[in-house]
Amino acid sequence: LAYELIQNADDARGDNGRSPATTLSFNITDDALIVENDGVFRPVDFNRLQNLAGGGKRDEADTTGAFGLGFIAVYQITDAPEIFSNNIHWVIRPDAPADRRIIERSVPTTGTCFVLPWAFDERSDVRRALRIAAVVPDQLDMFAAHFAQAIEVAALFLTRLHTLTVLRNGRLRKQITHRQTPDDQIVLTDEAGQTQKWLLLQGDFAADAAWLRGQYAWQIESKRRNEVRLALPLKGLDRPGRLFAMLPTNSTTPLPFHINADFYPTTDRKRIHFDNGYQAEWNRAAIRCAARILARRFAALPQLLDPVGLWQLLQQMTAAHHLAGAGDLPETFASFWQAVAPILRTQPIFYTVNETWTLPKDGRLLVRGGGETAVSLLKQLNIPVAHPDLTPYATLMQQPEIGTPCLTIQDITDALRHYGLMQPQPLSEAPLFLRSVEALQSLWHLIDALLNRIFHPRETEMALDLLHSCALVLTDRMTLDRLDRVYYGKPDAQALFPEVHWVHTAVSTTTFPGRYLQSFGVRQAVDLLAETPIDRLEEAWRMGRLDLPALFRWFESQQIEIFADDPALQQAIRRLPLVPVNGELRPLADLYLPGGFDDPLRLAGLVDVDALGGRPQFLHDLGVRELEFTTYVHSQLPRALAYHPDLPSDARHRLLDLLAERLGEIRDDEALQAQLARLPLIATMDGAFRPADEVYASRDVLALLGDTVHVAEPVESGAVLALHRWLGVRTQPTAADIVQRLVQISRQWGNDQTPLDDRMQDVVTQCLHRLDQMLVAEAGVETAVAPLKSLPVIPNAQQILMRPDCLFV
Repeated sequence: LAYELIQNADDARGDNGRSPATTLSFNITDDALIVENDGVFRPVDFNRLQNLAGGGKRDEADTTGAFGLGFIAVYQITDAPEIFSNNIHWVIRPDAPADRRIIERSVPTTGTCFVLPWAFDERSDVRRALRIAAVVPDQLDMFAAHFAQAIEVAALFLTRLHTLTVLRNGRLRKQITHRQTPDDQIVLTDEAGQTQKWLLLQGDFAADAAWLRGQYAWQIESKRRNEVRLALPLKGLDRPGRLFAMLPTNSTTPLPFHINADFYPTTDRKRIHFDNGYQAEWNRAAIRCAARILARRFAALPQLLDPVGLWQLLQQMTAAHHLAGAGDLPETFASFWQAVAPILRTQPIFYTVNETWTLPKDGRLLVRGGGETAVSLLKQLNIPVAHPDLTPYATLMQQPEIGTPCLTIQDITDALRHYGLMQPQPLSEAPLFLRSVEALQSLWHLIDALLNRIFHPRETEMALDLLHSCALVLTDRMTLDRLDRVYYGKPDAQALFPEVHWVHTAVSTTTFPGRYLQSFGVRQAVDLLAETPIDRLEEAWRMGRLDLPALFRWFESQQIEIFADDPALQQAIRRLPLVPVNGELRPLADLYLPGGFDDPLRLAGLVDVDALGGRPQFLHDLGVRELEFTTYVHSQLPRALAYHPDLPSDARHRLLDLLAERLGEIRDDEALQAQLARLPLIATMDGAFRPADEVYASRDVLALLGDTVHVAEPVESGAVLALHRWLGVRTQPTAADIVQRLVQISRQWGNDQTPLDDRMQDVVTQCLHRLDQMLVAEAGVETAVAPLKSLPVIPNAQQILMRPDCLFV
């Protein structure tokens, strides 16, 4: 009854300036059901009530149902309905003679009001004629409850009405306000302000409808609409959907949304035809249209539904597909899954533990038995595993139409690399979510489960290669390291290498990572030392934790591995900074065994054999070179002077004595001569050491060049004097020095026209004389004197410096 009365009010169209009904209320009083709306009866509506068999509504577009049923339904509860509308009051007495069946009076009215007195008298003529039971007063509260429930469902697809109200004796019991938003959402708000939101999807099956009308031209009315509307709840998708033939029917589906179309219902308007005939074909076309509508708008659903709701919807569609295939549901309901399935792989429908949406192929499913701890860990690792709430849908996610893969070892290692777990690090510096033994054991358990799911040896090998790149193993020093850098070791090895990462007791020997660890050998020792920062090695050596003699004795005891099994170890050992030199550790590759002479600088990098346990033969076997004098002066000496400019003076003098003593061995090496000439080897009068080509041998040049030039300290040793000459210490001024001296004098005397004193006149004259001689005897001097052409450097008769271009000869 409520549905029929709502339908008739929603059908009321505005004519002749009148607005259609927008509000409808049901007041269940103790005497009557009073139904009011703000629309107005048209004359045609009064005419139809006079002749219920006259029809007419089906001939109007945009009206619902068959004519007359809506109003006839009122006789279920009343014997004498009354109508107030358009300033007319009708009292209808169906049991009266035809000419007195409708009593009409003119009264002022507002809107439309139906007064339906309760048919309490079970012996009335109308009750007996209709064979309908009388209304029992005790039923009125139940009626109010039924009406309140009915308006919640009926309000969904209203076209003109927007507010439905139920009262009991004038007191509000239920009110539903219908509002459609610009983004196609239907918002139903009750009297308490609680809202339900639905997504409204719309479309039509015009092409199918045209074909069906062509096939059944006489049966399908031209005014029957082919529009379809689908209402999907944004919350609470666990309730079955209902089919609406504009207003609700009793036909439900295992799908959570309601479908509204101009279906062909059964004669009692309670169910929808899906069996045979043109009516069933029309209805099936409407359902297929609804499936297409849902598929077209599916991309928007992840942002509108909660994740469980979305996957519940998918699960319900697959269930409907199976039920239809088994014959337990009309076959047309399989079309929803058939329409949506082809697009699922391309839609971000996979909701992760990190509460983000992604494509199914980019998501991951956790292996069975992972547990909540593993889920929490994977969330911290930012691995897009399925949110725990979606666990019931894991099987669906793996279906070919969706194709979500299971979690793999590579997923784990990629995430660990992202968090910097490629390099060894203290557990205290690991990502916060891995800073406990329990968290690591959870990670190990997960990895072990993944490894156990791999059956092909090659795949296992590839997985282990990936795991070897990450620092996953806990050591006895509470650090994390890679599988190939944590070892089982005997007590003597652990005593010799206290800094080695020995496996922690929390690591099981039968599961990951314990069953993949190695025992410790020379190769492992060398690799570990190579990866240890030099400052840590030196600290260990100074503190006595790194016993170098014991280490080299251990190396020597492993000669089979070093010289036979893995010859590359020889070079690797030479590269390790394990040799004390001047308070620091240096590699054997940069050092030499003593070669029969003393390094006066103590910087040449000689191996102190005693500091390594006194085993020179083993060092020879390792390929350590003996330092020869020529090697010393070619490579060690230039580097020592370059990196140690503050060498003490006495060490430098001893170096000169050594070079002078052995000059005969290097005298003919011109390249070495040129190299040493550029080194600061010559002691000068100012206490510094300078390259030979910057130093003069005698003070005699000072009178000519001034005190800005550098003069070598007096030397008594003939060998050292010979070394000076070989290195190229200057004995005569160069053209460049003379030119520089003249430039200096010009700046001092040439700008203010002051005559030169006699001493300076003599200096200038000697400089010019020497340059004149050099121009004749030496090449390139002309270029050197070019700057003087524009400067006042030539004294005139008054001993005033003039530019060359201002003088006449």
